[in-house]
Amino acid sequence: MQIRPIGPNDLDTSAALLGETLALPHANAAWLQGLTLDDPTSEPELALVAVERNAVVGCCLGCRREDRAVIKLFGVSPPARRQGIAAALFSVFEQAARDRDLRRIVVGGVAPNYALPGVPLESISAIGFLEQAGYRSDRSARVDLIVDLDQVDLDCGPAVERLATEGLRLQRATPELVTKAAAFALGQFSSSWEWEVEHSAHFEPIPLYVALDDDEVIAFATYEVSGPGRFGPTGTLPIFRRRGIGSTLMRMCLADMRARGDSTCTIGWAGPIGYYARAVDARMGPAFWVYEKELRNLRT
Repeated sequence: MQIRPIGPNDLDTSAALLGETLALPHANAAWLQGLTLDDPTSEPELALVAVERNAVVGCCLGCRREDRAVIKLFGVSPPARRQGIAAALFSVFEQAARDRDLRRIVVGGVAPNYALPGVPLESISAIGFLEQAGYRSDRSARVDLIVDLDQVDLDCGPAVERLATEGLRLQRATPELVTKAAAFALGQFSSSWEWEVEHSAHFEPIPLYVALDDDEVIAFATYEVSGPGRFGPTGTLPIFRRRGIGSTLMRMCLADMRARGDSTCTIGWAGPIGYYARAVDARMGPAFWVYEKELRNLRT
């Protein structure tokens, strides 16, 4: 078995492996390339595949974020399990983290450009492996919500017209508005949201809707930037909240997803669960735990 950095020729098979092992229906090569080869924090020695007979049989795909090494995704092909492949991948990854004098390893979502919020709770084998390997979780769950796009009312026309009478314009972002919305996300929310909003410019059509007061962005909602079929992030300037702006922008995003043929949408790493339940009848989806390992425990 060979363990080496993931390369362009590994993307299709690695995406298929991860799609199967993690139940990710939208997993594809373009998605995986964005998480690995196109991520400047994903150094080659931190994005690894295990290869046997020229076939990818396992992955441990991570990156470097400040003083942490982050494992975004890992998995082993079912026929190749119980052969020490995951342990070998993690051993190489942990050594690469030590070589960089990083302080800890996080297995789970670290925005921006994360894959999943954490380790799915239904992945019993993955959880068992991590705990045996010395990783620990506080077991605080992060959750995704699921929206049935065929059942929810996505007619935005009346709300858009009402908000227009209040002097607000809701529309798909142009490239110029992507830049404005990214600055708004940084100023009002976080640098990770700024990155995700900026990333919307790489899609066609741009998966970002904004609300404008005159020419100033006062709210935004985006989809796809945190993974295929996923909604978010979204945010509204506090003084404009409770006027239906955010929910209308969200419906505009979901209408796009339904129009292209999606039957469900995932609201990733959801915050105000009650809000989404009321707005689009969202239901509970997968839950995740984040695991960590202090690197001082790895030093020899």
